[in-house]
Amino acid sequence: MRAPLPATLVLASERPSDFQLGVCVALPVFLSRLPFLLPGYGMDPDAWRVVHSGWQLGTQGVYRPSRGPGFPVQELVVAALWRGGPLLLNGVTALLSAVAAACFALVLRRTLALRSWVCWLAGMTLACVPVVYVESTTSMDYLWALAALMASLYALVCERRVWAGLLFGVAIGCRITTAIYGLPLVFLAVAPADGRRTRNALAWIGPAAAVALLAYSMVLSQEPWSFNVRYFLDYQLGWISKLQIPPAKISLPRATLDVWGDVGCIALVLGALAAIVPGLRRSGGFQAALRSPLAWSSLIAIALGIALYFKLPHEPGYLIPIVPFVLLLFALLLRSQAFAGLCLALLPAVWIDWDAGTPRAGVLLQTQRARREDAQFIQRSLDELEALQRRAKVVAGHWYMMLEQQAHGPMVGQAEIVILVQNRTQVDAYLEGGFELYYLPGIERSNLASWRFNLKVHGFEPLFLLDQVPAR
Repeated sequence: MRAPLPATLVLASERPSDFQLGVCVALPVFLSRLPFLLPGYGMDPDAWRVVHSGWQLGTQGVYRPSRGPGFPVQELVVAALWRGGPLLLNGVTALLSAVAAACFALVLRRTLALRSWVCWLAGMTLACVPVVYVESTTSMDYLWALAALMASLYALVCERRVWAGLLFGVAIGCRITTAIYGLPLVFLAVAPADGRRTRNALAWIGPAAAVALLAYSMVLSQEPWSFNVRYFLDYQLGWISKLQIPPAKISLPRATLDVWGDVGCIALVLGALAAIVPGLRRSGGFQAALRSPLAWSSLIAIALGIALYFKLPHEPGYLIPIVPFVLLLFALLLRSQAFAGLCLALLPAVWIDWDAGTPRAGVLLQTQRARREDAQFIQRSLDELEALQRRAKVVAGHWYMMLEQQAHGPMVGQAEIVILVQNRTQVDAYLEGGFELYYLPGIERSNLASWRFNLKVHGFEPLFLLDQVPAR
């Protein structure tokens, strides 16, 4: 029997096993995240909401979705793990990002028969796309869904349709918008022209639907929906319709620079130019690539992801699911060496950025600095609230969920934190209740911008003073 290859020779070997290649991708990806898992659960208050939902479920047996429309798979896991704090929960996300990168590398190997080192490089590139790297060190759900999506895609190309369906159902249970990627995946599920397209589709769709419905039955059972699916959908769509759509000057940079970074965007432009150069593109060019079901699946996934993003362009993380499909498309269009060159050009994007032509620290290091500033601000706010020693209402704005999660409730000492104040009626009710009125530094500006209500004019005072409030 052939002896197993040493780890150092895996990538140099002609045909390492899927397991060996997967480990060679996953291990460095996971280890590279460890220095960046702290402090806190991330910059997005939604990450803290997930932890708070898990804490409630784990300690009180009460399930309340962290936010609409619910993220039941992640919330259930967090309910079991919340005691581990940011290090454990962010660590789980880091581990899942490693799984996503490994599955992506194996998909390339199975579908395009690329050399092992090229597949390894592509997996590392996916993991180092700025928005992927940053979100893989937080407790947000993006990488949870991506890991299940990439595992489902890998199972599909291995013609394990039932497993692929089960994993896709898990992806939907992590983040419901992942369901739109069912169209490009089902396209792959029925791609083999073996006369069993309907059977192949049902073998994938059935398990996916069953797992997704089981996951969201936990959400639908909650008040006020009580399994009233129509009311649930109307409620969610009504909530979304009230959100403000940012202008193009904000949403376009979020969809490009905030996803790929300055260096990454330049690399993608060069990759697109390389795809039209005969010596760098694959033989047959675009026409040959479009004969592959994987190319059509990638194009459909990218189009759907972009359309969904511009319907509600609030976070660059919404575009994370299309990142592997963009890389897949380049792998289909470019020769192996040219694709490897593109991957190498994309790798530095998370570490270095440009400011008016001058290099500066990349988004990962900028985010780490901001997370430390946030942690200091949150701790200062908690200390000041504890020291207040009198009944008060304190407007916390976007800091509300972070403070509530840390205090396990809206009360800190005798003070109660509130998200916002919209009108004078609220103020009068607080004053009649004998409460003193405060706001956290900087929240007076956001409350005024969002609700046209000036806290200072109506008697609110800063809880404490700071020379510089953490930027948001």
